[in-house]
Amino acid sequence: MENIKNAELREKLKDMKIVFEDNFDTPELDMTKWDFTDYMAGYSDMPTLTNSEVQSIEKDENGNSYLHLTAKRTGENTFQTVKTITTGNKLTFIFGYVEIRAKVPTVKGAWPSLWLKSNTKNKHLGWHDNIDYNIEVDVFEVMGGNAARPELHKWVQKPFADKRTGTFEWPNVYSILDNDWHTYGMLWTKDCINMYVDGVLFQHYDLNKDFSDDGLGMNGFRTEAMCISFNNHLFTPEYHKSQTNGWVFNKVLDESFTESVYDIDYVRLYQGKDGILYKAD
Repeated sequence: MENIKNAELREKLKDMKIVFEDNFDTPELDMTKWDFTDYMAGYSDMPTLTNSEVQSIEKDENGNSYLHLTAKRTGENTFQTVKTITTGNKLTFIFGYVEIRAKVPTVKGAWPSLWLKSNTKNKHLGWHDNIDYNIEVDVFEVMGGNAARPELHKWVQKPFADKRTGTFEWPNVYSILDNDWHTYGMLWTKDCINMYVDGVLFQHYDLNKDFSDDGLGMNGFRTEAMCISFNNHLFTPEYHKSQTNGWVFNKVLDESFTESVYDIDYVRLYQGKDGILYKAD
């Protein structure tokens, strides 16, 4: 717990221990812990890749290692970025505290995120006959600016729909202004999901209150295991054209864009006695 500086959060975590950790201190991304996927797919003007141009392990001037993700312009109207990096088929969990320490890009058109979802091909997950919806938790998305925004989603399968609209009240956001290292965390219990920046609570979701009128309740947020994922995506012109409801109108990259860099120092998962952890066989 020595890395948890906030006393209130440290008290909440006092009975938890680290059950998963990556400090990115291997020469390359440790593929015993991570998968590359297209949970967030590319577009016709932006392929998603896995090579060293878009992801690598680097060291700072003090010899500390970190994961370095780069989305960049490759031509007049072409771009590239890394695929979704996820614990997907390697590790999923129910309840606990997830934290990363990262430098998050805030240039116009950048779309970095830390998020969790339950619809993977892991044998413990997937579309199940005995549930009504899968879940997604965005610890943060930075959508083309400096505001880190959280959100919960229900992905309802019959008919397929996203029930994110009406997510309690409009969520709080955290402004990232200094282009520096910060910790971003999510505490998940049977009663709540809380989001933290540098140990300070900035968004609380009460899981005893349903946030939609679908009649499906919130039990999926207590029973569905999730994987940890992060992206360094972009709002490219082609993505902008594909969205007909106008929500990306002011987020698209401009002509001055060159690159968007997302650096991650570590990822940690803490769990207590109520936590459930699934690992690949």
